[in-house]
Amino acid sequence: FQFSDMYNSRISIDGTKFFVMSSQRYLREYTLSTPYDLSTKTYVQQYDVYPPMGSHADSIEFAPDGTKFYIASHNAYVYQFTLATPYDLTSVTQTGYFHVASHLTAPRDLVLSYDGKKMFVLGSSSDKIIEYVMNTSFDVTTAYWAGNEIYVGAQDTNPYSLEISSDGLHLYMHGHASVNTN
Repeated sequence: FQFSDMYNSRISIDGTKFFVMSSQRYLREYTLSTPYDLSTKTYVQQYDVYPPMGSHADSIEFAPDGTKFYIASHNAYVYQFTLATPYDLTSVTQTGYFHVASHLTAPRDLVLSYDGKKMFVLGSSSDKIIEYVMNTSFDVTTAYWAGNEIYVGAQDTNPYSLEISSDGLHLYMHGHASVNTN
């Protein structure tokens, strides 16, 4: 694959699947014959996220069991998709969405806590990370604003991606202006 059109990526928990958001609309699936080794990738298929959303996107996040994935779209919605088979793009259904425009514009990335009860969305125009709580784990249709937000513009004027620690205690943000991870 070409890194010039890659916007975000995720690896399955077992390290045998690799997903890339490409050209702000194609979610590409690869199989890794050696877990976590990208040099062993084989292209499987792609899913075009533009038709069900009507907008472009940079982000991708998976539920730990691989049955759902989430995209923060440029139209200020977080979309939820369900997979018939975990980590397999053969059968994808868009199963919900949540509007985030009242708290940020141009969502760039999102991460979920490992229990699926919290969602953190990064806005590149607003330079903020917003915390949402989900009444039902891993279901964005039950999300609501937790009242918490972090301004990250002082760390980077072009925040780009988020990661969360495995214990859920730390958020990591990478930006393009300073090219630092904070």
